[in-house]
Amino acid sequence: ISPTELLKKIIAYQRQVMKDENFPYYVACIVKQPDEITYKFSSGLHNNNTLFLYIRDSDNTEKFSHLKHMFSHESFHAWIGNKIKIPPNIFKRYRWFSEGFTDYFGLKLAHDGGFVTHEEYANILNYHINNYYNSIFRTISNQTYETIYDGFHAGFNFIQTRGHLVALLYDISHPNNGFH
Repeated sequence: ISPTELLKKIIAYQRQVMKDENFPYYVACIVKQPDEITYKFSSGLHNNNTLFLYIRDSDNTEKFSHLKHMFSHESFHAWIGNKIKIPPNIFKRYRWFSEGFTDYFGLKLAHDGGFVTHEEYANILNYHINNYYNSIFRTISNQTYETIYDGFHAGFNFIQTRGHLVALLYDISHPNNGFH
């Protein structure tokens, strides 16, 4: 499956599950870049009804697995970030929610829709669990994070991981939340 077809299917599945087709327009741009200038595997940005995805030129199984996860994460920002907005003056304080819940529920829908295998899903959950328990940021509160850090750095990944695990706990403890 091509990256474009994969993205179309993930977006269609997310809209079906969320029971939401209310988008005045939706633009997705997939940009292939040389491996040496693209973040680890790929990266993305969702802004309003526009999705930019930067993927590496080279293809392999590990990168395709990450691509599926990244597509599901970035496209889920259509809800958390676009329809559920966090005001800019408090965004850093709630970045754990915006990035973490988007990451978890985007991944969960990718798994439930058959885009991410059981093994890929478990590997990503294990990554977050290991990242959390082995992180030097584990004892830092979100408030401390907000005052010390800004932008993308090692702590940013940790804040996303914290939110991902909070979303997992929420999902497990609320089985009737509509995602089961």
